[in-house]
Parts: sequence; C-alpha cells; structure tokens
Amino acid sequence: MNLAVVILAAGSGTRMKSKIPKVLHPVAGKPMIKHVTENVLALEPQRTIVVVSKDADDVKRILGDSVEYAEQKEQLGTAHALGQAAPLLSDFNGDILVLNGDSPLIQSQSLEELVGHHRKSDAAATIVTTVLEDPFGYGRIIREDGKVVQVIEEKEASPEQKQIQEINSGIYCFKSKEVLEKLDLIDADNKKKEYYLTDIVSLLVEQKSLVETFEWAPEEMLGVNSRLELAQASLIIYQRNLSKWLDSGVSIVDPLNTYIESDVEIGTDCIIHPQTYLKGTTKVENGCEIGPCTQIMDSKIGADSRVSFSVVTEAKTGANCTIGPYSHLRSGTVLADGAKIGSFSEIKNSSIGKGSKVPHLSYMGDTDIAEDVNVGAGTISCNYDGSKKHKTTIKKGAFIGSDTMLVAPVTIGENAFTGAGSVVGHDVPDDSLAIERTEQKNIPGYSKKKKRKK
Repeated sequence: MNLAVVILAAGSGTRMKSKIPKVLHPVAGKPMIKHVTENVLALEPQRTIVVVSKDADDVKRILGDSVEYAEQKEQLGTAHALGQAAPLLSDFNGDILVLNGDSPLIQSQSLEELVGHHRKSDAAATIVTTVLEDPFGYGRIIREDGKVVQVIEEKEASPEQKQIQEINSGIYCFKSKEVLEKLDLIDADNKKKEYYLTDIVSLLVEQKSLVETFEWAPEEMLGVNSRLELAQASLIIYQRNLSKWLDSGVSIVDPLNTYIESDVEIGTDCIIHPQTYLKGTTKVENGCEIGPCTQIMDSKIGADSRVSFSVVTEAKTGANCTIGPYSHLRSGTVLADGAKIGSFSEIKNSSIGKGSKVPHLSYMGDTDIAEDVNVGAGTISCNYDGSKKHKTTIKKGAFIGSDTMLVAPVTIGENAFTGAGSVVGHDVPDDSLAIERTEQKNIPGYSKKKKRKK
C-alpha cells in the first residue's frame, strides 16, 4: 500500500494537569500513542512519521525506531504540525493518512476501510466524520447540496453552524500532492491565531477537487484531553478485550470488574474471577483458574494452574501449579509442573522444582529448589549480606523444618532435613539432619517466684 502516515503528537495536554506528555498517559495499561502507532503499523505504510514537541525524549524512547520523527517547536495548529513532516515527504507520491496521537480507540481495520474508500472515490481528501447529539467542541461539516464545502471550527462557527451535528474527527486521508502543496497557502486569520488543517478543505473546493467523508462510530473517534476521557477510553478498550476472550472460550465471571490488557493471551477453558488484572505480555495457558483479586504482569501461567488472591510479576509457571492465596511471585521466579506456593509466601529470582512446595509464610530469594522438596512454614533464605546477594540450593527430596533460616550461600543435600527453628549457615550433606538450637532449660517454680515478687 503506497501510504504514508503522519501522527500529530506534539500537544501539551494542559487539561491533563500533568508533567507527563499527554500521549504517554496509559490507556488500559499502554501509552495512548502506542495504541495509535500499533494500529497504524498494522497497515504496513511506507512511511510513519510522528510529529513531536521539542521535549519528546520519552516519546521517542517508548516508540523507538519503529517510526520517524518530525519536531514541532511551537504549537501553532494542525496545519503547522503537518508542515513539520512535509520535508520528509517531499519525494513521496501516494496517499497521506493524518491522525492524532491522542486517539487510542482507533482500530487498524477502520483505518484500512478509510483508505480503501478514499482510493475508490478518487477523492483529493477524505474526512472521517460522525454525528453527535452534543457536538460541542468539534469542528462542523458544512455541506451544500450534500457536498462538503467547508469545515468550520467550534470557535469560528456561527450560532446556526453550531447546531450542525455532523462533526470532524481530525482524521484525514489526502492525495499527497493535493495536501503538501497547499500547506503554505493556509493562514492564521482566526480567533486562535492557528493554522487549521481544515482550511485545506476550502482550498480544495475552490479548485473543484472532490472532498469525501467517511463515517465512523463515535466511540472510535474519542480523543483523550482529560483524565475523565482517559478513564473512559481505558474502559472501552478493556471491554473490547473482554468481548474478544468471551468469544474465544474464556469464562469471565464478572466482566465489569475484570481488566485484561491488549497484549495478554489466554487459552481456552480458563476461568477468570472478579478483580483480576492481566497486564503486559502475560500468557495464561488452557484450563487455568485465575483470581479473584489477582494481578499478573508479564508472566506465563502454565496449563491447569490455579492463582488466587496473589501478585505475579515477570514469573513463569509450569502446568498444574497452585499459587495463593496471598502469594507474591517476583521477577525471575520459575515454577516447574505441580509446584505449590501457598499463603503469605514470597518468591524472588528462584526456581521451584517439580512437585515442590513452599506452603506458607516463607521467603525464598535467589534460591534453587529441586523436585519433591517441602519447605516448612516460616522458612527464610537469608540471601543478602548488606552488599551482595547469595544463592541457596536445596536438592531433591529435602525437607526444610519450620522457621529455618538458610544463611546463603548454603546447599542442602538430597533427602536432607533441617530441624525446626534452626539457623543453617553451613552446607548439609545428603541424607543428613541439621539442627542448630541452644539447649532448652526449664526453670521449676518460675511462675510462683514471679508472683511473690509482684
């Protein structure tokens, strides 16, 4: 497709009341500019140019080299913004799609349909429009005998024109030569003293060029200019994602209280309970039961596993694992098939072997646990000496007694035991029992003596 795309993303977003560039505010967990660029890049255009402000390092860091950049040092209107990209398109001959970086609800299929309609009609320009009951704030489409003759901005419109309900979305498709050669003809003779891209419509009409419209559903055209609109856009994307998974063999108990981001993958016959958040690049394989009250980010959950009332971040589990309630799996955690992490246990940068268990009230950091190991309640791997992290190794079949302190670096051998309440700072050989306790002393008659003192 001989297509170039220009995304206008230099706006400051003053209504957001934030130091963060408007287009970087997250919508359903992803910066809104990423929603836009991903849908644009799905069209495989020859050029994708993002017009950014002079302080756009964070935007460039997020988008990387997937796009080109043009800088708009002063925000002087939409035509001025497009003009900053014009030098990059001086040799381009095709169609130019122009849209805004604060429109995260746009979908690639709709963009493809727009370009197709534009080409089929052989229009010089095609404007995406919709009809709103309350069109306040939007530019109005002015027609004569059914044909577009002008787009008038809200601040420039007369009282009669403000009654028009057909509005301009700010999304356009142009023949490249038609738009680029006319940018210099636009002036700022208006109340805002800005260069409006909509003025190109009047110039095209004057030269008898065809200006077409293409209607979209209002939802898809929602721009984000406030925190309220940010929340509204997020809810729409979450609901789109939930509908997709409900149609794909996933049971979602309460769609109004479940949040699944766009890059998440879920297998069939999974059950998602309320107050579950599936974020980032999380992948949940077939037959899992997730939630309630669970957050999983950038993790893989193996088939037929159960995760409840827990937080899982950058971790990976095998099949038939049980996590929770109230577990915390942190970055670098890997669970083999059938592993169990129970209530109030935290695992960080550790591997838990097949069938091994950390049932409750334990911390395993920088620990490698082999298969068929049982870790008793209250066990802690003491992995940090104040300056460095050290590793604990627990070999196959070992049994760790409750309230054991494993002072790393330390290795517990195969089928070895540690006694409850022990501080183990030296390696334990295979098949051995390590006990580290002071001798218990009983003082007869202690309570009577204490009462006499009172």
